[in-house]
Amino acid sequence: MEEVKTKVCPKCGEEKPLTEEFWYLRHYAYGKSYYEGPCRICHKTRAKELRNNIRKEKKREKENIPIPTDKTCSYCGETKPLKYKYWVWDCKFNKPYSSHRCRECTRIYNLEYKQKAKQKIEKQKAKRIRARERKKIKERVYRQAIDDKYVKDELRKKIGVLTQDITPEMIELKRVQIQLFRKTKQFLKEEAA
Repeated sequence: MEEVKTKVCPKCGEEKPLTEEFWYLRHYAYGKSYYEGPCRICHKTRAKELRNNIRKEKKREKENIPIPTDKTCSYCGETKPLKYKYWVWDCKFNKPYSSHRCRECTRIYNLEYKQKAKQKIEKQKAKRIRARERKKIKERVYRQAIDDKYVKDELRKKIGVLTQDITPEMIELKRVQIQLFRKTKQFLKEEAA
């Protein structure tokens, strides 16, 4: 029959079996493991005492704190009574939010925030428009140049020719074709006007 391991509880001093009466099993990286701390009963009683002490302290704090009737706004510096008229109210708990600004200052702050947000959005829009225009200008210059890179891109995109199959003769023919197409388009525009 297997021998049951026991341990003496440091709190109550009783010798108890490890598997049933102790909770904490600690493992180390080098393989050693052991149970530590008091037995389950001592641990539970200690936890209960701590919870009760915390509750008692909170109750004492609540009893000692006077209920405020006024509050000072950190934005305008005025002291106003704790009424719905002056502070942003939390209807769920029937008390003012933990806001440091009064109702009027909150309204002013929100208006300022909205204006700043609008300005920020307008700046971002203008930045995007400028970037789009720069891109269009680059593309226009790229198309007007009719250099080898542009012609290769046209051959790849419109005809579907692989890069390794493109020869210098093909590039020159495509360049001439693009120039002719542009001249005819310009001629037709001039005739229509």
